[in-house]
Amino acid sequence: MNRLVRDAGEAAGRERGGAELLERELPRPGAALGRYLAGKAAVAVLGEVDRAPVGVALAALETLDSGRPLARVEMLYVEPEAREVGLGDSIMGFVARWAAEAGAGGIDAVVLPGMREMKNFLESAGFVARLIVMHRSASSAR
Repeated sequence: MNRLVRDAGEAAGRERGGAELLERELPRPGAALGRYLAGKAAVAVLGEVDRAPVGVALAALETLDSGRPLARVEMLYVEPEAREVGLGDSIMGFVARWAAEAGAGGIDAVVLPGMREMKNFLESAGFVARLIVMHRSASSAR
C-alpha cells in the first residue's frame, strides 16, 4: 500500500497544483496510513488484479459545522496498466458503501486541473464539481 500511495503522490506532483496538494492534502506513506487502517473515521481500500495490488483509495470522515458527516476521498489511484478493467469502479463502490454506512451526507473527491481522465471517471461515478480552488504565487507582481 505504501508503494501505491507513493506512486499516487508522484503522479499528482507532476500535475499543475500538485506541489500544494502534496503538502496540504495528501497523506504520506508510512505512519500516517495508520489512521486509515484503524478506526471508523477513515478507511483504506486496496484494489487487486490477479492478486497484485494495483489500486488504492484513502477516505476519511469530517464533521461539518451542522454536525453532518461528509466523506472525503483523499486519494484514489489505479496504476495506468490496470485502468479500464473496472477496478476504480469497485474501489469507489466500496468507499461509497462505507460512507453511507457511516452516515455521510455526501462524498467529496479532489481532482487537479490536468487530470482529465480522473475528472471523467468521477463524473461517470456521479460526482459533480461543487468548488473550484484558484491559486497564484504570492510573489506574483500585479
